[in-house]
Amino acid sequence: MYVEGSRKMAYKFIRHPYAPINWGTGAYEHFLVPVWHAWGVTRLAAKRKEYFEWMVRTADNTLGANPLNISWIVGLGERTIRAPLHNSRYNPTGMCMPGMQAQGPNGGGKVANYCETAYPPHDNAFATLHAFVDCHWAISMDEGTVNHQAETMAAFGLLLKDSGK
Repeated sequence: MYVEGSRKMAYKFIRHPYAPINWGTGAYEHFLVPVWHAWGVTRLAAKRKEYFEWMVRTADNTLGANPLNISWIVGLGERTIRAPLHNSRYNPTGMCMPGMQAQGPNGGGKVANYCETAYPPHDNAFATLHAFVDCHWAISMDEGTVNHQAETMAAFGLLLKDSGK
């Protein structure tokens, strides 16, 4: 279901086709776990290749192949986030802890959302994958959650050359 639904999206990365882009669904590998399990257990070469390609596309989204061309991981890539919600933002070098990942775009809702303080106000007709503010007070966009960062690192680990044996 995730592969078929994601195939229809303009930016192709694994996500639940009916889930909104918010609270990490546009930057983390939330929905990739079933795909990497399918990749690990299938013996069909064509399906195995397809699952692997979806894993790569999803990692690419996290690393900057997205509408904003931003890597959602501090210090990883040409254009990277700089202000995730973390105390390392007070570092005198100006960069937060390298490796921190943010939630990414979030276009809806009022709970801890930048929409409450943004000027000019956010327009909900605007493309959600463009709705991002790189500022620690935009909690629904810039908070890093350890369990989801672990999923990202696990997915990246599976993409290493020798992990498919």
